[in-house]
Amino acid sequence: MLVAEPPTVAVSSLDAGTVPVEELASLAAREGKRPRPIYGAHKWFARRAGSAFRALLVAASLPADGDFWQAYYGEADLSGIDLLDPFVGGGTSVVEARRLGASVVGVDVDPVACAVTEFETRAENAVDPLLSLPKVRDAVASDLAPYYQTTLQDGEVREVLHFFWVQVVSCKSCSRDVEAHPHYRLANETQGSHQWAFCSACHTPKRLPRWQKSFTCSACRNVTKIESGTVSRGTLTCPHCKTEERLIDIADRVDGPPRRTLFALESIPLERPGAGRVPMSGRVFSAATDADRQLYDRSSAALGEHERAAWVNNLNDRISSKDRTDDRLIRYGYRRYRDLFNDRQLLHLSLLGSAIRRLPVDEREAALLAFSDHLTKNCMLTCYAFGWRRLVPLFAVRAFRHIPRPVEVNPWLDGVGRGTYPNALRQVARAVEAAKNPTELLRDGGSMSVPACQAAPATIVRGTAQDLPLANDSIDLVLTDPPYFDNIDYSELAEFYRPWVQSLRLARTGRAGTSRKASLAAQTRNRDSADRFTTELAEALTEIGRVLRSEGRLVFTFRHNLSRGWNALGDALVESRCFQCVQVFPILAEGTNELHTHSKSGVWDAVFVLKPEAGGVEATAEVEQGEVQGHVESWAERLEGADVPVPFGEKDRSNFREACLVAARLGCFTEGSASS
Repeated sequence: MLVAEPPTVAVSSLDAGTVPVEELASLAAREGKRPRPIYGAHKWFARRAGSAFRALLVAASLPADGDFWQAYYGEADLSGIDLLDPFVGGGTSVVEARRLGASVVGVDVDPVACAVTEFETRAENAVDPLLSLPKVRDAVASDLAPYYQTTLQDGEVREVLHFFWVQVVSCKSCSRDVEAHPHYRLANETQGSHQWAFCSACHTPKRLPRWQKSFTCSACRNVTKIESGTVSRGTLTCPHCKTEERLIDIADRVDGPPRRTLFALESIPLERPGAGRVPMSGRVFSAATDADRQLYDRSSAALGEHERAAWVNNLNDRISSKDRTDDRLIRYGYRRYRDLFNDRQLLHLSLLGSAIRRLPVDEREAALLAFSDHLTKNCMLTCYAFGWRRLVPLFAVRAFRHIPRPVEVNPWLDGVGRGTYPNALRQVARAVEAAKNPTELLRDGGSMSVPACQAAPATIVRGTAQDLPLANDSIDLVLTDPPYFDNIDYSELAEFYRPWVQSLRLARTGRAGTSRKASLAAQTRNRDSADRFTTELAEALTEIGRVLRSEGRLVFTFRHNLSRGWNALGDALVESRCFQCVQVFPILAEGTNELHTHSKSGVWDAVFVLKPEAGGVEATAEVEQGEVQGHVESWAERLEGADVPVPFGEKDRSNFREACLVAARLGCFTEGSASS
């Protein structure tokens, strides 16, 4: 427990900054490649590494000269600590704190975030999620199976693994239909030196050496230049009249969602020994036939019959265009939530949801969570990683991306195929097992079981950080990852899930736009929006100051690649007039294997440690120019000289300097402070 001491005395490892940042970076990097299973049950955005948050919690409870790793691997005990995360998101802070014995409160405006976190905090008491798999499979899979079969030219009936679709555009000049292909490659063989390309005229696939740039189709004699697609950098060029048009402008002309056609399939044998696994040699590409398209039309007709009694009542709601930070969905023509799915996907999801609703209550939550996560792999915003031969889900990049050539997976395959429902349910099962038997990564490789403290209460509240449902002076420790100014509006992204999970009653009901309107996110080009962000974050910080006990600490991580994001954070902290900064240091808190990371982005977060201070504090210009730079250089030299798996690069150094300037505004480098 944090103990009240004179303000100039470092009372914990966290206050003193004696956190083994270098070794923790190795754990975070490994966790980025293979995240903790508890957080694999459902997608959430920009999760901090569980090891990083566990480390901050351990450091908050440990004397500055204490044995950090002994505490980290078992002796840390936060029993009696009341912890708050006012921006709980995917729940990492409260899950890790509960594992150490703290009583936790998580608050978030987004109902999906609340639903995910509630499951995570109860997972150790869940029944085996796989108990429900045979029940829903028996209720759904057999009815759907005929819609996922194809017949090859030799008469062999096979099961489809992937359907390949492409956007079709009527040229604005010559009115001829054009398929929006970025190239004419289907896949690269993962082993070997060959590729699979297809004819630009009839779609017949052909296996070729990777170096080959063109080929003559054996079926129609058309010559295809593999890299010469009709789309480049978002612009479509008509091959008939050479007219150019941006894909994002087409919706205004046609007033509707993208029109698509099925052009190719990847199939596997119906009979598969060995737990359903299929070697790459058993996966066959073929051009889509009229029979394949007619089969899809039959699924559309079946959907029409089912929809008369469908339980999803809000898929026809319009996607709100008001106050969005990213309006690309609307601009590409997606007007309703159902526009994000094709009819066969909607049929599968409607039947599956109905089957889940009939499950026993104790099996339903896990099955619903798997269903929700499953949505990102079963929509028309997924693509095909042709080098890996697998589907890339929506939100692999933290944005709604229009995909001119989306891929549809067979959702009931078992043992093969990324994004199937059985795989989604197994992810949830692994999360439950990890909650019951927690482990931690070891510094020298491998992992070990760690004791779990007596489970403490967890309260997850749908609400805002500006109006916390807590009494004054009731919280010992606030650990959070606050909104990132204009980088990402998580509630805007989470709208994708909301019509489904609210109909299924996994998430708390409410109008779809409510969370987004209440969320803290600034629109870059809107000055009023940026000012509102600063004002509302200051209000949230004032609320945190109200509920935090006098000896407590506010600890948060932050990263932004632009000065305006740091300035907004600093302005909000100063305006709240509630805190003095005790410590600031860098930490690797997020895995770097996601698609959004790149060489020009900083990947190290700054950790701020703040203590309550009525009226706030101010720093001098001399401190900002002198002590700040010394602190930055000290950490840069330390990390550059260490064997860290992710370099502390130039952008990280720049970001950390911005963090230290914010800390200086809160008195971090004044005489007697922990960082001075």
